[in-house]
Amino acid sequence: MTAERTNAERIPRRYLQAFLLLSLHRDGPSYGYELCETVRSHGLSVDLAGVYRGLRAMNTHDLVDASWIPSESGHGWRVYSDTVAEVHI
Repeated sequence: MTAERTNAERIPRRYLQAFLLLSLHRDGPSYGYELCETVRSHGLSVDLAGVYRGLRAMNTHDLVDASWIPSESGHGWRVYSDTVAEVHI
């Protein structure tokens, strides 16, 4: 087992939604794949489906907004943004 994989396993997955929300608040609107890469860049081992499940759950609870951005190539993007005006930590 590599050191990178060991570090990734140390971060509890239950924090995924909080991490996604903080990333959206800090970095602004983003789409699912980009958020997945952001999570991975911080050492959390997560699959893309898990990121989208978390985003849909947060959208259901009005923690994030989801909007569809069409593209000229025919493939659109669902872009997520936070709905929290201010985060107090």
